Amino acid sequence: MRTTRWGKTQTTFGPAGRILATIGTLLPLVVMIVGGFVDMFAWGGALVYLVIIVPWAMRETWQAGRIPVG
Repeated sequence: MRTTRWGKTQTTFGPAGRILATIGTLLPLVVMIVGGFVDMFAWGGALVYLVIIVPWAMRETWQAGRIPVG
């Protein structure tokens, strides 16, 4: 067995899925930041999202998967 971040495994989506998951994770952050110009309380939610949710999601999304050698 070897580990890979770019190969598709049984528990990961491969590079395209990981990139789409990253975009999907960061998109709500952009919406909250832009929404902060209308309602400044949205920036508080964006800060919590950036400090707690984004690192957790990125760690899970980009965790190396194991594939058999051969």
